[in-house]
Amino acid sequence: MGRRSKERPYYAIVRRRYSTRALQLMGFRFDAQGRFVKRFCGTLLAEATSLDGASWRVRPLARHWR
Repeated sequence: MGRRSKERPYYAIVRRRYSTRALQLMGFRFDAQGRFVKRFCGTLLAEATSLDGASWRVRPLARHWR
């Protein structure tokens, strides 16, 4: 049997695309590194990426990120 990694689990990228305004209403903010992220109590819950700056795909880093 293999050992489970102690690293943080990654969850699938959300298929739905969100607008910048929708993400801001959900609590996403730009951080110092220029990423669009959602944090709670210093914990990174999700990050969003975009190719065009208009529609964003969310990659959850926690199970209940909303």
